[in-house]
Amino acid sequence: MLHLLSLVRWEWFKLRRRWFPWILLVIFVLFTQLVVWVPFLVYRTDPDVGSDSFVLPGSVAIIISSMFGFAIVLMMTLASSVVGTEYGWGTLRTVIARGPGRWQFLAAKLIAVGLAGLGGLVVAAIGILISSIVATGLAENGSDFASSGDWSNSILTVLEAAYAVIPYALMAAALTVLTSSANIGLAITVGYHIAEQIAIPILSVFIDGFDRIAGFSLGISANTMISQGGADEFIFLVTTLGGGELPGKPQAFLVLLGYSAAFAAVAIWLYQKRDITGARGA
Repeated sequence: MLHLLSLVRWEWFKLRRRWFPWILLVIFVLFTQLVVWVPFLVYRTDPDVGSDSFVLPGSVAIIISSMFGFAIVLMMTLASSVVGTEYGWGTLRTVIARGPGRWQFLAAKLIAVGLAGLGGLVVAAIGILISSIVATGLAENGSDFASSGDWSNSILTVLEAAYAVIPYALMAAALTVLTSSANIGLAITVGYHIAEQIAIPILSVFIDGFDRIAGFSLGISANTMISQGGADEFIFLVTTLGGGELPGKPQAFLVLLGYSAAFAAVAIWLYQKRDITGARGA
């Protein structure tokens, strides 16, 4: 365990000194800020519209939920990059020869990615909090706004989002290990994610009973986990069923756990068994 923690610390050190994770963080924070300030500008022209997206504490949950699908894409990109870096540079053979252990080395990378994802969500939530305070202060009669939710729900939403992106990151990692390429692994993962958005709503309309099967899919389970249950809820790039109904959160929790365990097992098994090649370049 101490050896694994030491590897996690080293992977975290490397991650913090790369530009790529910081660029992804800035992109995500900027997109969440748009969901604060665009509704604020709408509110300035029509006071009956848009205030929920910048009134605390509900604004945190609303914006994290609406940008959750975008967070998935960024996490898949980060996981593919972190796992595929050693393949691209051709340094994996050298690193493994020093004795860290293959599964421990991969596990350390995945833990570092998970911590980065949680940290990114927390940073975005703090940015939303600050912007919501400023926007409310700038709004006319801002002091008269009723609370749009509760703090416990906002904190829970951040944790649920962090949990729900884990299987996507692990899927990207597993496919990166399978292909020995960050670019190919990411392309397949994103391709699956997009295909799921298209296929499930269509099939749920044309095939009787497909909703029950789709309830165990990755996209539906992630959507259920992060959903706030509003009638006009918008979640960017996450699958919904044709009828609009979702399974319960306990089922979604277990389904996501199953996907996470399966993808992690496949990634570690492949990492242990496959031969290590030279530099792949990407």
